[in-house]
Amino acid sequence: MTDSIEPEREQRRSTRVSILCRMKISHPSFGEREVNTRDISDEGLFLLLDTGILPAEGSILQGQVQGLLENTPLLDLKLVRQDEQGAGFTFVGHIESWPLESL
Repeated sequence: MTDSIEPEREQRRSTRVSILCRMKISHPSFGEREVNTRDISDEGLFLLLDTGILPAEGSILQGQVQGLLENTPLLDLKLVRQDEQGAGFTFVGHIESWPLESL
């Protein structure tokens, strides 16, 4: 068994940073939930959560980092993949002030 990712599956253009922080996510199908991040990049993030609550892939959720900075931006997140640990999201639109730069 190898730890490498198959080249055809790897689609990232930016480096992931492993970081645990709280994130509030919301969608009309489930309301609001607070979950933890596994990693974050300039293009998206992976959230540790029970994927049974999530809408279909391609859906747009709102998310906001909790407890790191005041007035963190409300982000639009597109659900792009799910696995047994949680779900991967890409950021939708331009992010002027991403908290990752402040960590």
